[in-house]
Amino acid sequence: MRRTSFPSHLPPTNPQQQEQFSDADEISSHRASDSEAACDVNLQSQYWPWETFHRQCFKVRSVVLKYNLFSRKRLLIVAGPTGCGKSTFIRSALGNKPSPLTKIILRKAFKRSDFKIQQLYFRRLQKLHEKQESYTKYIRNYNNFILDIDTTGPRFKKNALIFPDFLSKFNRITSVQICTPYELWINRILERKINSTLRCNRSLRRVLHNSLSLKPQDINQAEKQYYAYFDQWDSILSDYNVKSQIRVNTMEDLILE
Repeated sequence: MRRTSFPSHLPPTNPQQQEQFSDADEISSHRASDSEAACDVNLQSQYWPWETFHRQCFKVRSVVLKYNLFSRKRLLIVAGPTGCGKSTFIRSALGNKPSPLTKIILRKAFKRSDFKIQQLYFRRLQKLHEKQESYTKYIRNYNNFILDIDTTGPRFKKNALIFPDFLSKFNRITSVQICTPYELWINRILERKINSTLRCNRSLRRVLHNSLSLKPQDINQAEKQYYAYFDQWDSILSDYNVKSQIRVNTMEDLILE
C-alpha cells in the first residue's frame, strides 16, 4: 500500500491517515532511540572505558602495595676523612645546579637526579638512639636522604653503634667516598689545624705527626693510614651488606670505583 506523507505542521484528519502517521512516528522514534543508544555505547567505549579503567587501577594498586613503591626509602651516605670535601659535595647535591659528577651519583642513588632530598644529621640520630626512640618519625616526610659521615671523627666508633637499626629502615643504600689526593688533603688538615678548627682523634693526630716528620718511612706511613680510612669504611659496609659503594675524586670529577 502506498504511504501518504503529511506535512509536519498539519495534523491528519482521516482515521486511516492518523493510524499511518502514528505507525511512522513510532518507527522513527525507535530508530532514533536505537541510534542514540549505539552512539552512547561508542562514546562510552571510546572515552569512558570504566571497566577497563577500574581494572587497570586495581592492577596498579596491587603492584604499589606489593613492592611498596611510594614509601621506599633511599639513603646516600657521603663518607670520608675530615677535610676531604664531603660538605662541598652535599651542597652541590642539595643545590639548584649540581655538578655533572654529582648528577651521576644522584642518579645511581635515587634513580633520578631531580628528586627532593632531605639531609640527615648524625647528632639527631645519636640522640634518638640514646633515648631509644624510633627513627621512623625522623624519616617519614621524605623518601630520599643524604647523610655525611666523618670516618676520622673522634666519635666515629660511637656513632657506628646506630648503624644496624638505622640502616634497616632503608630499602636502598648507596655509599660514596670522597677520595681527595693525599697531598691536597694533608694541606687542608694543616690549614684547619692552624686555624684551630680541626677536631680529630688519636689516629688523625698520628697522621699529622708522621706527615711532618723528616723520615721518609713516617711520611709513607701517614699516607698509608690515610688510604686505610677508606678500606675501613668499605669493610664496615660489607658487614651490613651494603653493596653499592663508589669512590670519587671531586677535584677532577672522576669516579674511581
